[in-house]
Amino acid sequence: MKHTKLPKISLICIVLIFILLFLPFVVIESLQIKVSGFSTQGTSFGNFGIIQTFFLLIHLIFILVFKPWSFMASILSGLLNVSWAIRNYIILTSCWAGTCPSATIFIYLYLLIICVLFVSSLLRI
Repeated sequence: MKHTKLPKISLICIVLIFILLFLPFVVIESLQIKVSGFSTQGTSFGNFGIIQTFFLLIHLIFILVFKPWSFMASILSGLLNVSWAIRNYIILTSCWAGTCPSATIFIYLYLLIICVLFVSSLLRI
């Protein structure tokens, strides 16, 4: 189980996810707020982009270490990333107190790229 090939798809996905965290995921038009991973002023969502970045850094460490245990750990960290992304999607797109945010395409790209990251960690590509 010795891999010397750098997992390029995983690295590209990590960079794309980090870039997507700066783009607006939802727009709350009644309050005129754009919510992104690092900018959630005016809401009670919290800065979920910080924790996502932490999970991405853990995943990056595990995919760059070419040991048998790091393969299993990268699968676990990929699951952490997927579960955190699904949590963010549910919280950000839910209606609260009669205010329904409108989702942008970036939140769907975020979910898609996170899933590609998980599959690439399963296949180690």
